[in-house]
Amino acid sequence: MKRNRLIIFTIICAVIALLGLITYQRFLAVGVIVLFCLALFVWYVIEKLSAIQQSLEKIERHLDEIRRSRP
Repeated sequence: MKRNRLIIFTIICAVIALLGLITYQRFLAVGVIVLFCLALFVWYVIEKLSAIQQSLEKIERHLDEIRRSRP
């Protein structure tokens, strides 16, 4: 599902950037490209943070199991 959103977002940004280039509206094209790059960066950071959170939760569960097993 997340991958589909990224593909749709990429296609929309590409179409808008191409329209900006075709109609000689350089500001629109550059703005969309910058917005797209910023969104990709934010998407990457969010994915990394969620992976870190999942790893921490897994470690916490493992530590809880170790605590329970010790008398």
